[in-house]
Amino acid sequence: MTDPSDASLAVSLEPRFPDDPGVEEVDCSHLSLFEGHVTTRIVQRAGSACELTVMATRFAAAAGTVWHSHTSDQTLVVVSGAGRLEYPDHVTVLQTGDVVTVPAGREHRHRSASHGPMTHLSVTTYGGPGADTPPGQSR
Repeated sequence: MTDPSDASLAVSLEPRFPDDPGVEEVDCSHLSLFEGHVTTRIVQRAGSACELTVMATRFAAAAGTVWHSHTSDQTLVVVSGAGRLEYPDHVTVLQTGDVVTVPAGREHRHRSASHGPMTHLSVTTYGGPGADTPPGQSR
């Protein structure tokens, strides 16, 4: 396995939105789903079945989500930095270029590395209101 902290792998692809350059970056740090400094750009928000939600989320060093699950599969594409995808029973180390899919209903969290930020694209299908809530909170 390649060490994600290897400087030779430090290729970065910052997301651009040429069809909608006005996509606003929103600070999500105050939301209960996140820990640390987190910002996101919502490129597309699903409003009904068969539509996708696409977000570019940037986690500062050592930031991430709390444990949560989704009502649909979630695909993550790491576009810069390194981090990890944690499940209760194992951890997947992530680096730029990695693509992973979290199955619907699977409890997980994603976090950037302690030494630097990570940006990933998140793609989910419409899951209804409250589809991305932490365990113990109402959906």
